[in-house]
Amino acid sequence: MSQDIINQFVDDVEGLLKELYELNSYYLLNKYLKEKKNQKENLELMNKAPAFFGLTIHSFQYSAIMGLARLFEPSSRGSKNINKFLNFIEGNHKKIFSNDPITKEKLGRKSDIDESTVINDRERLNEVEPIISNLIAWRDKAFAHNDKKFFKDRGALGKEFPITYKEIENLIELAAEILNTYQVGYNGNYTTVIPTNTYDVDKVLMAMRKL
Repeated sequence: MSQDIINQFVDDVEGLLKELYELNSYYLLNKYLKEKKNQKENLELMNKAPAFFGLTIHSFQYSAIMGLARLFEPSSRGSKNINKFLNFIEGNHKKIFSNDPITKEKLGRKSDIDESTVINDRERLNEVEPIISNLIAWRDKAFAHNDKKFFKDRGALGKEFPITYKEIENLIELAAEILNTYQVGYNGNYTTVIPTNTYDVDKVLMAMRKL
């Protein structure tokens, strides 16, 4: 029984960190390509293949919003997200984490992982609840469904449910910190969610300059 719980913990924390890494890649590429479009030289290059770059930018935005909303949405039966993960930790932390001094020192932990850890993480999520609410509104009203209020005017969505690049980045950073708290607490491993090859799209633009 305890081994089943540990196996589920390992699968969940690794799976959620992998998903976070992927959606962060989508987000960073979407932001980077939009920044490139604001530069005259790069805009001219991208206009050599407008359908490709236009659809690519839209696809990355879609994937980032959908993935991040899925990660932060309220817990529900059969779902895998941060809230469901914290519920699992709350009920099973004694079977997953060793809080004896030797183990804590070996893993570089200064505090126990218990109910208070989960409470602290829930408080951090509550602090950004307005941002999460706006993010889920974007998902529900424009990306997953066509809300009639915003169907013809996508710009109105951003006015009613504003969300900035910085706020999205803060959510990604918060998710990484929460998930890594438990992974480090279990085996000492830290997983970065910052991709190293996000900007290799510059190689594509360089090649297009030679056309």
